[in-house]
Amino acid sequence: MWKYLKLAIRKFIKYDLPRDTQIGLMTVSSDIRILANMTTLDDNMRGIIAEKLPNYPNIESGSGTLSLRKGISQAINVMQ
Repeated sequence: MWKYLKLAIRKFIKYDLPRDTQIGLMTVSSDIRILANMTTLDDNMRGIIAEKLPNYPNIESGSGTLSLRKGISQAINVMQ
């Protein structure tokens, strides 16, 4: 399942997002890891950003809600 989700997100970044979209990537589990800082999407950055997607998700039981809150908070901080 995760393989197909990653392929769908990779396709979305590489082909479907409009040029000049602001994009960044981070993973959220017990900690937050920035995979790509906010950048403007152009033809060169599409492949670079898409390749930064992790191969396997880091799933930790019991930390879902807290991790999601931390991730949303970090995303808001980055966008401000």
